[in-house]
Amino acid sequence: MKDTITIIKDRIQNILKRRNMTIYELANLADVSEACIRNWYSKRNYVPSLPSLINICKVLDISLSQLVMAEDEEYFPIDKESKALLTDWFTLEPDVRKSIMNIIHYINKDKTKDEINNSNR
Repeated sequence: MKDTITIIKDRIQNILKRRNMTIYELANLADVSEACIRNWYSKRNYVPSLPSLINICKVLDISLSQLVMAEDEEYFPIDKESKALLTDWFTLEPDVRKSIMNIIHYINKDKTKDEINNSNR
């Protein structure tokens, strides 16, 4: 399993590659020295500073959470309504949560059936 610093460095490198962006361009846009970014990759224990990572995230239009999460994790932005829902969710007893999940699955199952039926018409 990769450590967080390796995940961060790999993620930045992958994004740069997908966007055909160089370290030089990233450094200029993020107001971080090119040497600093190159040192992250060439020096064994060189760790990016939080302010540098924040600037880089702004340039790459991603959150710090997206930068550090593992490849197999999925990112879902949380708006105020979703945050309130999650806050309430964690106050519920486990049996109530299970009942609510059963209702959600039932609704989604019916929704999927309706979509299939409508597409066959």
